[in-house]
Amino acid sequence: MELSKSILVLLLFSCLLSFSTEATWIAFGPAANSPSPSPIKYDLLPHIPCKSLFSTAYNNPFKLPKSINPSLDNICAITENPANCVTLISPCVTGSINSFSALEAVMISLIEHVQNALSFALKLRKNKSTSSEILTAINISIDIYVEIIEDLRKALGAFKGHNIDTVKTILTASITNFGRCDEAFHQQGLTKNWPLKKIDNILIELAGFGLDIYAKLIVKVHN
Repeated sequence: MELSKSILVLLLFSCLLSFSTEATWIAFGPAANSPSPSPIKYDLLPHIPCKSLFSTAYNNPFKLPKSINPSLDNICAITENPANCVTLISPCVTGSINSFSALEAVMISLIEHVQNALSFALKLRKNKSTSSEILTAINISIDIYVEIIEDLRKALGAFKGHNIDTVKTILTASITNFGRCDEAFHQQGLTKNWPLKKIDNILIELAGFGLDIYAKLIVKVHN
């Protein structure tokens, strides 16, 4: 079957954090060689206004911002990779910086990067040179990315409702789900290198920063 002629993206520009936005609809048509009979619509988040993001190609080395807020620097110092933490979440921090706003920035940055990964996966699916083995894993990854985005949206809602434990649960589940993407490629015989490998590693690391902030800073505040 041919790929869908178009992927419709309606971005509604409004403030995500106030939850007054409507969702963005993306229609994914059937992939080449896919048995799917019709497009599937996924209810995704609108664009999140981070100031800038790490390279969408994920092939360049991380570069620290020219100016680093000392408060964010101190928060990221408790993570397993402080430099990457600052690089990945600093564009999405708004207002005063503390452990709670940093955790919120992790979720926002994670959604942005997962949506970038989703766009990259869709491009791979449209590429006629993509092998059937990779295509099978790509289709699984697309569904997983959409699931993760929807879960992170719920996490943001829980965060606004001061249900921080739910945020922790969803971040933990996200790491597991990114692993499912890698497993999809392993099952197709790709065990050393595969599309989305570096992307998924970065996404896992980013979600881990959120768990570090939760466990080492926020839990202590509650206790």
